[in-house]
Amino acid sequence: MPYDPVDDPAAESTLPVVPRSAGPELDELAELTMRMLRGEPEEEPTAAVSPPRGDDLRQIIVFRRDLNMRKGKIAAQVAHGAMAVFFNRASSVELRADGSAELRVNLSPEMAAWLTSSFAKVVLQVDTEDELLRLRDLCAAAGIPHALITDAGRTEFHGVPTHTVLAIGPARRSQTDPLCGPDGAVTCRLA
Repeated sequence: MPYDPVDDPAAESTLPVVPRSAGPELDELAELTMRMLRGEPEEEPTAAVSPPRGDDLRQIIVFRRDLNMRKGKIAAQVAHGAMAVFFNRASSVELRADGSAELRVNLSPEMAAWLTSSFAKVVLQVDTEDELLRLRDLCAAAGIPHALITDAGRTEFHGVPTHTVLAIGPARRSQTDPLCGPDGAVTCRLA
């Protein structure tokens, strides 16, 4: 029987947490993620492993157009949001004697599947802070992973902490379109 670090309590502390029993398709994707993280050779994905056609997994990042941020500032804030969705789900951080650290993150089934796929992202814009906060509230009500980024104001915004970006997902298009899609609850435009 080959060694499986997922079944070894000592080794399990070095692997990310991937949820199980989330439905057969997502269970297979979670297993694929674990094999990839263990360094096992890649297998060709089967139709059962891929997300259903027309129900794509993606991460959406929405920024505020009314702030008139520089392009570089927008890029930095979008990057903060893309990462914060994952870091906000961290269950533990273990600091090591050599100065490195291990971060354990609890992934939703969609997040685990997204990590083994194309990392699709869509950047959108809203016109006001109220729209950004309404979108955040809708994500929370729908149970969609999200992260609101508040800039400290060191380089822009005259030292005033300012909500700049909302990152949504990774989630299924069927979850995000009702919120920020073409006919969504909050008017968002492609950036």
